[in-house]
Amino acid sequence: MWAMGAIMAELFTLRPLFPGSSEADEIYKICSVIGSPTESSWAEGLELASTINYLFPVQRGGVNLSALIPSASKDAVNLIASLCSWDPCKRPTASEALQHPFFQSCYYVAPSLRPKSNTIARTPPSAVLNGRRAVDQKCAKKYPGSLPNSKPAGNVTSFSKVHASLNPDGAKLTSLLELKHKWWCQMEKEKEQLPLGNGETERSLMELKVR
Repeated sequence: MWAMGAIMAELFTLRPLFPGSSEADEIYKICSVIGSPTESSWAEGLELASTINYLFPVQRGGVNLSALIPSASKDAVNLIASLCSWDPCKRPTASEALQHPFFQSCYYVAPSLRPKSNTIARTPPSAVLNGRRAVDQKCAKKYPGSLPNSKPAGNVTSFSKVHASLNPDGAKLTSLLELKHKWWCQMEKEKEQLPLGNGETERSLMELKVR
């Protein structure tokens, strides 16, 4: 979830939030942005650091994320700050992040996912299901010896339910994928509201979408 917050900030600014050149410099950059950990923010982390004789940089108060990410909304900044918390227990889970106000107005379809005028219309799911039932009935008449364990098409279990039953982490994976989709759509929505700069900025946005 920490990585989600850092990547979210990078998508807004097109540059890393913590551009460290080494492990030590990375810790210093993090402390410079969100402040050094304290007993109230991450007591367990300070204990772990003391066991290996590591000292975090001298107490730094951090900076206002709104100043670093001026193009982000208040809800976006709040979500990034909660995702990039020192204490992992204080970071929201994927399911909790989906309930954040940042995603509540996410009824947006990214331009790359919008149907084009010349796109062939998809067959409605109901028509597909009815067609499958007709084929099954025709096959049943032609081959009366049907399998004893066969079930009607209307009782087909969804893939997500099967995956969740076979894999204990299936529900978590589904939440992460849903979070990624809604997150991307919301950020695309906010980006469309920003004025594009020169051709280099447009190329950077295109490279970001491809990546």
